[in-house]
Amino acid sequence: MKNIMLSVFCFLLLSGCQSISIREAAYQGDIDAQLKLERMYQRGEGVKQDVVQAAIWRRMSTEKKAKQGDSDAQFKLGNMYMSGHGGGEKNMIKAVSWFRRSAEQGNANGQKALGDMYKRGRGIPLNYKLAYVWLSVATANGHGSSAKLREEVARHLSLSDLNEGQVLAGEYFDKYSF
Repeated sequence: MKNIMLSVFCFLLLSGCQSISIREAAYQGDIDAQLKLERMYQRGEGVKQDVVQAAIWRRMSTEKKAKQGDSDAQFKLGNMYMSGHGGGEKNMIKAVSWFRRSAEQGNANGQKALGDMYKRGRGIPLNYKLAYVWLSVATANGHGSSAKLREEVARHLSLSDLNEGQVLAGEYFDKYSF
């Protein structure tokens, strides 16, 4: 019985030490440690389960990856700012900024999101022509639901604006498709 208790004690002690060192690495900006800490809080592994802390660590790791140029993380961070989820503020201007960074790297999700922000005038002035352009590029890059949104937007454009949008979409596709 003493051996079992000693083993359990050692396991708990080592688990605690591991979560402390993970926490230190996470605070120092280690993305892998931030992701691990997020999972630990999400699942209650080695720490008390805390979905708020999990969201905070998810946002920190996503923001770091986004700043390093990861287009998927930029798109996710844009969504976090748009919704206010992930332990942070709701800020449409920052959402547009992160969607634009993602879109300009050829990320179809970012392109669709940016087009939708232009379509709705969220965090950016409403602009059906630019909405059409970005939704066209997203469609050409394989984003399935963008085509339907693009057609909705096209109904708001004059024939002249539609033609200009198609030309601009071609230029954007050449520039922002990878």
